[in-house]
Amino acid sequence: MSISRSQSAPCAGDGAASALVQDYLAAVGREASELPAERRQELVADLAEHIEIACAERPGDCREILRELGDPRAIAATALQESGLGAAPAPGSVPGSAPGSAPGPVPGSAPGSSGGRRGGPRSPAWLVALLPVLAFGCGYLWVPLGFALKVTAAVVLFRSRYWTRGQKWTGFGLTVLAPSLMNVAWFVFSYPNNPSQTAYGTAITATAAVTLAGAALLWRVRGEGRGVAAP
Repeated sequence: MSISRSQSAPCAGDGAASALVQDYLAAVGREASELPAERRQELVADLAEHIEIACAERPGDCREILRELGDPRAIAATALQESGLGAAPAPGSVPGSAPGSAPGPVPGSAPGSSGGRRGGPRSPAWLVALLPVLAFGCGYLWVPLGFALKVTAAVVLFRSRYWTRGQKWTGFGLTVLAPSLMNVAWFVFSYPNNPSQTAYGTAITATAAVTLAGAALLWRVRGEGRGVAAP
């Protein structure tokens, strides 16, 4: 598993801090190599998200934030134990904790939760890329269904960790916003003028091309938002 040094990385504004974080995430990925690929990627993604939020709240404290998270080996051991693939880490093995002390938050879990995946499982990348295509096809059969699928596609896209923020907005623009505006323009400017079948077919083809281009782009760059290579 590889860690990409993308601009969306935590502490990206500080080159040294960003490199430190990426090395830390890479170490977690190596130590958790026995985890299934999807669970390992989610663990690294959750850590990256936690670090990004912490860095935004505490600029300049990158090293302290990583120290508080703990040793990558202990984090990986905890994840392996939760997945039933390894023994629980020994008390006090995580820096900052002592035998008999209350355990700190598990990286990858939301504040106030009992651990596990942050906010529950996310939709797979293939579904996120497929939904706008289904919305395009179903929209010509029944407009309300097509609209509902577009809304669903936008929601699952922006909730996903497979893409960076910029990639999400680009994908949204190509798969949802642009096709919707093209449809509105057709019904406002062309439809009242009784257009020919050729013009109608051209409009459908253009809308389909934009939608498919957006879905293909999302599929091609999937995994970059996690900071890891997608399977």
